[in-house]
Amino acid sequence: MSGTSMATPHVAGVAALWAEKLRNQGVLSVLESVRSAIKSHAVRQRLLTDDINAIGVGLVQAPQG
Repeated sequence: MSGTSMATPHVAGVAALWAEKLRNQGVLSVLESVRSAIKSHAVRQRLLTDDINAIGVGLVQAPQG
């Protein structure tokens, strides 16, 4: 099993963690801030394919601390 159907639950969980962190910091526009945080903290890694469309923005990262 692979692909977006497998990645979606992981990204949703990371998005929830970012939303919680940003809300605790007093950010009012959480939705746009979560999108921005996920994209800006994603880590690009070399995969077993050369297809640039296979990795999107990169590997999502949960907030630290």
